[in-house]
Amino acid sequence: MLMPSAVVTQFLSLVAVVLLGPCAGGLPDSDRLFSLQHHPPKWSSDGSRIVFVRGLAVIYSIASDGSDMKVIAGRVPKGGESPNVGGMNLAPQVSPDGAQVVYSHLKEASFWNPDEYWEIRIVNLDGSDRKTLGREELNDSDQPSHQNPSWSPDGSRIAFTSHARGEAGNGLYTMSANGSDVRKVISSMNVGAEPPAWSPDGKQLAFVGKGVASPDSGFKAYIVGIDGSGFRELGRTWTAPAWSPDGRRVALVGRHDGEWYVCTMRPDGSDLRRLGNAVHPWRFSGEYLSWSPDGAMLLFSRDRVVLLNADGSDIGGEPFLLLSSSEDASWSPDGSRIAISERQVARPLTQDAAFLFSVKPDGKDRKVLVRRSPPNSPDQQALVSESDWKKLSTKSSTPDP
Repeated sequence: MLMPSAVVTQFLSLVAVVLLGPCAGGLPDSDRLFSLQHHPPKWSSDGSRIVFVRGLAVIYSIASDGSDMKVIAGRVPKGGESPNVGGMNLAPQVSPDGAQVVYSHLKEASFWNPDEYWEIRIVNLDGSDRKTLGREELNDSDQPSHQNPSWSPDGSRIAFTSHARGEAGNGLYTMSANGSDVRKVISSMNVGAEPPAWSPDGKQLAFVGKGVASPDSGFKAYIVGIDGSGFRELGRTWTAPAWSPDGRRVALVGRHDGEWYVCTMRPDGSDLRRLGNAVHPWRFSGEYLSWSPDGAMLLFSRDRVVLLNADGSDIGGEPFLLLSSSEDASWSPDGSRIAISERQVARPLTQDAAFLFSVKPDGKDRKVLVRRSPPNSPDQQALVSESDWKKLSTKSSTPDP
């Protein structure tokens, strides 16, 4: 059975850009298909909760002390059920006030149904009042597929990408937080499968994409005003651009002196500065960049998690290695801790398999928040909070009377 062409385009875009990145040369084998995605855990604005994704399907919320874990989107598979039995749920973004989470949703059977496409959903942080945004204004024969939502700094609007059936490329849009007042920012671009980044003042959007007229030119970083004005190119990249907290610089992985580096530059593309040592595209495993809240450091996660000085003072030396394996990471709002979630969803179960933990920026005080179920538990596909894991471990290790 063949997939409808429009759905094939969406599917290949998801695999090649979300899972492998814009520089991917091909698709991964089926066993690794869902093990390379990167969706960093997201903190609530007060640092009290963390939202994270398991696989491409289930979105959880947990207190930052490892208690009160709950599913807020999707459904945990049971037995031999498909991993995405509740549909695919990706890229959760916590609202600036910490009250809601917006994310991309695709029904389980959508790859085979030309009338089912990605949609943007919103849910309260406690998992209540889940609904779809923009359906009335956007979900028609011309604009069926919408994804990659991103909150404006004041929480009043959401930026997203939308693919029009029968049209080349896709577009960048914004809408109000309740799904109304949809406005086009730019169209006819192959926008990458990463949420666009708002400038701190809420006036501009940075994103990765490439022109429809020159699809082989590679992905580049762009900045555009939310009204569509001031469109400009920053250069070749394969990571979503990240704004500094003060809005004066943008970070990305870019080309410098014939090599690829983590770089920063001014929003107009000038004053390019490289940070740390060269990185290599062929080792791509899903990069993510984020600034510390004080703007002094950059967190770079890919085949390892490192910290780089934003002023470039560690050039010529090794950056601080926070973790030597491929994980996803993000800063707490006050910069005192870093949340790290497991990226490889197919990793073998072990007695001490931490799925989510937090650590201080110096690598100390590691606190496990979520683990895979203990090996002797009835459902080893489930995730459990640290407090529940201890109870289950004790119970499973206690001999029957």
